[in-house]
This record gives sequence, C-alpha cells and structure tokens, in this order.
Amino acid sequence: MGFSLIEQETSDIDWFFVDANNEIGFVASGGGKLPNSIADKDYRYDLGSYFRGLSDTSNYELNNDLVIVDQTEKLKQYSDFISLAKKGLYCFDKTDLNNFDDTRYDLIVKPDKGLKVEDIPNDILKILSITKLKLNLNKIRELDVSLID
Repeated sequence: MGFSLIEQETSDIDWFFVDANNEIGFVASGGGKLPNSIADKDYRYDLGSYFRGLSDTSNYELNNDLVIVDQTEKLKQYSDFISLAKKGLYCFDKTDLNNFDDTRYDLIVKPDKGLKVEDIPNDILKILSITKLKLNLNKIRELDVSLID
C-alpha cells in the first residue's frame, strides 16, 4: 500500500534517496509529488530517526537564493535541514506549496562533505537504495522528482 495522491498532496512526508555519486539526499515533501519508487510502495520506514541520530561530520552551506532575507530567521526555519546537512545529507524542500503538479524541490542546504552509502549499515542501505537520482547532488540546486527512479 503506497501513498495516495491525496496523502501526497496533504502531507509533509520525509523521504531519502541516493545520487549517482553514492551520496544521500533528504526531501521534505511539503505536500509535493513523491517519486514513484516511494509513492507506489509501502515506504513507511523511519529513516529519519536513523539519520537524525548520526553524529555531525560536516560543515554546511545554506542556499543563498532562498527568499528569506533575515539570516536568523533562515537558520530558525531550516534548523532540521541544517542538522541533517551536518550529518552529510543534501536537503531539499518544496517551495511552491500550492502547486502539487510542480515536481521541483529547491536545495535548502548542502554539506561540505556528503555522507556516502558505504558509511551506512546494509539494512538502512537496502531501504534507501529503492530511490535513486541519476545526477550528482553536488552539481544541482533544484531537484525534479520526475528524474528519480
């Protein structure tokens, strides 16, 4: 049993994926469209607890193109994303919240040193590797769900 279109559109679902460079991305769906690899399956795993429990291993860089001008407000609003970037994850969020058909997510924050799949246990990797991006996260500022398997 996967996620219905109504669930996708009305929920903020955390999901994770692996890129072509074996680095890991995190997305807060914000009511946005999920990739088929997650929407069509029973993807109700709590990978977030695993990743949030890791030690900090990286510095981070906030996306300066975000519309929030005040740096203090930006740090407050994106504290969860920053925390995950410190663990090595590239973090994306839905910024066009009223348009479900818009499959784009914007980069919020990226790590200086990305977490690699070889650094995580096999049971987590088995779940994580369901969802793959054929691009390198370190080269993009926008993620399009239609490009994810």
